[in-house]
Amino acid sequence: MPAWVEPVLQGLAYWRGYQRELYPHWDLTEGALAAEAVRLMTTHSLVENGTKQRVYLEVQYSALGCPNGGSPVQERLDILLTT
Repeated sequence: MPAWVEPVLQGLAYWRGYQRELYPHWDLTEGALAAEAVRLMTTHSLVENGTKQRVYLEVQYSALGCPNGGSPVQERLDILLTT
């Protein structure tokens, strides 16, 4: 596992707890969690380590050459991290 994964997951856990304390009556959406995860990944993997990784959001499986199994719903990845 890359070295940046641990601080990203730890940061996401702290952020989740902080948001829960600030807004106890509202649930976080999947999009909010994905956005914070991307922000942390960008900070820890791309900036600090100087890697050439890129982050893509909401990528359709069909764009990757994967069939959607005949489903009428367009399936997609929330986060795609490439090297």
